[in-house]
Amino acid sequence: MLVTGANSGIVFETSLALAKKGAQLIMTSRDQQKADVAKGRVTRIVPTARIMLVTLDLADLDSLRKFHLNRSASGRLTH
Repeated sequence: MLVTGANSGIVFETSLALAKKGAQLIMTSRDQQKADVAKGRVTRIVPTARIMLVTLDLADLDSLRKFHLNRSASGRLTH
């Protein structure tokens, strides 16, 4: 499940709830350091969480293009 802006607020809480339910998450954030902290918070609560972090800025077309190309090339994202 792709969750954008997952490093704070209600979207972080949504990511945590999904991880508790066993969802495989692709957590995106514009800031890699904040994403790392958010992933750490989730995995402390849900040690079995399956999370992949992706730096993604939805306002930046180059960032979106890079995400799409990586996704298309791999067929799917894995952690």
